Order: sequence, then C-alpha cells, then structure tokens
Amino acid sequence: MKWLSDKPAFAAVVWSGLWLTLSEVVRYFVYVMPETREHFAVIEGVAPMNLGVFVLWSLWMTLLTLVVVYFYWLHAKVMGHSLKAVLLSASTSWLMFFVLFWFGNLNMGLAKLTTAVVALPWAWFELLVTCWIAKSFLERSS
Repeated sequence: MKWLSDKPAFAAVVWSGLWLTLSEVVRYFVYVMPETREHFAVIEGVAPMNLGVFVLWSLWMTLLTLVVVYFYWLHAKVMGHSLKAVLLSASTSWLMFFVLFWFGNLNMGLAKLTTAVVALPWAWFELLVTCWIAKSFLERSS
C-alpha cells in the first residue's frame, strides 16, 4: 500500500473514515434500523445492537474507507484531482458496495424498496463527501 505511506494519504484515510463512520451511524440509526425493524416486526432479534455487531461494523467501516479512498486515488491518478475523479470514484464505490448490497437484499426479500430508495441516495452523498475529503488531502501529496 505505497499510496498510503505518506502523511496526506494517511490523513485522507483517517478523516474520510471519521466522516464515513459518523454518517453511516446516523443513516443507520435514524433511518435504516427503524425501517428494518418495522418491516420484520414479527421476527425477534432483527438489527441487533451488541458487541459482535459493533466489531463487524468496525471491520466493515475500515474496509469501506480504505477501498473508497483507494478508488479515489486510482481515479485521480488517471484524471487528476478533479470533480470528475470525485464523482466517478464515489459512484464506483457506491455501485460496488451499496447498490449490490441493497439489490441483493431486495432480491431475497430482506429489505423494503422504500427503505432502499431513501438509503441509496443517502449513501451516495456520504461517498461523495468521503471522496471530496480524500481529494482535499491527497492533492497535497501530488
């Protein structure tokens, strides 16, 4: 991970990760969790909050942050630190993580379409900001 070896890249990961974690927590607790629990009200233990969930969520957020910042870095290598790189890297990340997740859950009947219709654009906005944060740090190391 040579791209992560300089201070601006490390700062990009840290600050992007903080934003992404905070925004994910807000989206989940404010909207997704209540909607999911309501949709599956007859099933006990849906969307639990316990240590195991938080450990997995920490791993998920770490992976998500690293991949999103890496995608931005790859796009910036090709097209420079630009709005286009931000839009494309955020959209690529969004498609690969969130759209696949929600489509899979919808396909298996594990989510409501109305929840996905709100959660997906919200997640895309989160990733736009994440990539913009990455841009603001990574362009300093160019």
